[in-house]
Amino acid sequence: MTPLAVVAAAVGLAALGYGVNQSVDWLQASDAKGKAGARAEHTFSCLESRLHRLVPAGTRVAIGRNSSLYQQRLVEWSTPSLSVVTDEHAASAVLFVRHVRGGCDGYDVVVKRPS
Repeated sequence: MTPLAVVAAAVGLAALGYGVNQSVDWLQASDAKGKAGARAEHTFSCLESRLHRLVPAGTRVAIGRNSSLYQQRLVEWSTPSLSVVTDEHAASAVLFVRHVRGGCDGYDVVVKRPS
């Protein structure tokens, strides 16, 4: 085998090793994202169930100031069984998602009466 062939083989093996390493890294990152996504879906499902246990169908609700993610999710979970209004004073209840000990992976739906 000529020295050039040896160098070419070494470069080829190094490239193959790099490609395999990148594939393993990508698979591990994808798995971590998949687990995080599954956990988020579990949390959202738990919070939605909690909302429907706490607030009777047909109740007029307003969405309290939360992070935009939870404001949007509360609107999604509330319709069509609850009537969502923008004015807290026109609502029978104001909905929030708060960080708590326990609950749904550390979060819970809080229902407050408007002041």
